[in-house]
Amino acid sequence: RLFDEHGCNLPFATVNIYLNESYIGYTFADENGCFTYSFSTLCRGGAYSVTVEAPSIGCLKGSHTSKTIILDKNPPIIESIEILPESPFEGENVTVKAIIYDNMSGMGKVVLKYRVDNLNWTSIEMIYLNESWIAQIPGQKAGATVEFFIEAYDAVGNNVKSQIMKVTFKPKPEKPKMQPINVTYLVLAIIVLIAVIAWLYFKRRRAG
Repeated sequence: RLFDEHGCNLPFATVNIYLNESYIGYTFADENGCFTYSFSTLCRGGAYSVTVEAPSIGCLKGSHTSKTIILDKNPPIIESIEILPESPFEGENVTVKAIIYDNMSGMGKVVLKYRVDNLNWTSIEMIYLNESWIAQIPGQKAGATVEFFIEAYDAVGNNVKSQIMKVTFKPKPEKPKMQPINVTYLVLAIIVLIAVIAWLYFKRRRAG
């Protein structure tokens, strides 16, 4: 908004616009001294200085103000993805940990998408914990194959997808079975035990 030296609105004045000290155009204030200006740029992402210059009135030089804006055209960077455990047993949850960052506008949301045996995709919003983005895939039956990928967004909406990864659930190991007891050996052991007890009994009676 434009004001004159008395603090009154300055209507219909010309306003010059600069980007990084280079003139890019002008606009006009409305009857209330307000103005807007839109421009597109082919610049690469980075920090840019936008300067607005008010018009001069007589011998009074127009003032100017500058503001730094962040132009972010680059998506986040997915540095690494870790799967724990890599070879899960049936029914065991799988934890997916990813290191993802954005050096410009900062991180937005991160989503893990997975599907089981080529069925519909399910989305889980990942949480940020201890410098990693984390989500869990529920345990599945033995033989099930889960495909998944990560989609990360920065604060201004740029996004990136990881490659599709997969993990297959294996059966739980069988518990070792106890060997069946041979009945013959059991009977012989009982007979021997009875014989020993009887011998000790008669020996004690004779001694008495």
